[in-house]
Amino acid sequence: MALGATRVPYGVATVVVSPRTKSAWGNPESHLFRFLRRVEAECSSRPHLCVVGCSDGKFVVPAARRGWRVTGVDIDPRMLWGSAAIPRLGIGSPVLGLENRLIAEQLLDRVTIYEGDFMELDIQPHDALWTSGCLQYSANSHHHISAMTKRLREILKPGRLAFIEYMVPDEPKLIGRPNCPPTSWWRDAFPRQGWDVLSHRELLEQRDLPHPYMPGPHRHSWGRVLARRAAE
Repeated sequence: MALGATRVPYGVATVVVSPRTKSAWGNPESHLFRFLRRVEAECSSRPHLCVVGCSDGKFVVPAARRGWRVTGVDIDPRMLWGSAAIPRLGIGSPVLGLENRLIAEQLLDRVTIYEGDFMELDIQPHDALWTSGCLQYSANSHHHISAMTKRLREILKPGRLAFIEYMVPDEPKLIGRPNCPPTSWWRDAFPRQGWDVLSHRELLEQRDLPHPYMPGPHRHSWGRVLARRAAE
């Protein structure tokens, strides 16, 4: 636990869990596992993954189950340490939390959890990096996308792989945010920041299932970038 982190009192003993826990954000998609296999093929030792915007471990726990070392970073204490249902905030059901999921699956020794802004935390370079959607959240709206992607590069070793899933600003709440540029920025400006882009795919509008803070079905448009940190 990061220094100064506040744990929401929601102990694992108060809930019944199976050996394999589930994320409140749904199951990870197949592209996560393709990414993990690709990194494994390039690493001679157990990889060390950093998940920026890890929430309750949708992308952390699958890597830890494979024996990876993982660093999970998030600014939301409810998702990290657990929360009771808070309907007024859109948390319709209790959230076990990342730490409690790791305890239940006996994976806690493989994962380091940081609560805080990844722009400000002292995070050492990793073998791989994954972030999905969190760059465009309102909590990051005071950061410019250029600064955030520069920071992502700093916490990835040269020559290593990153997967960045970003929201396309076709929703009124996202338009004009400095942390939510159009797809053209990812095509033109992002590669000039010291990234070798291996693939870039813009998806059509996708239907997302309910999750914390969005208790009903909803839609987003996404882009997915697989990039390698260019050598110095």
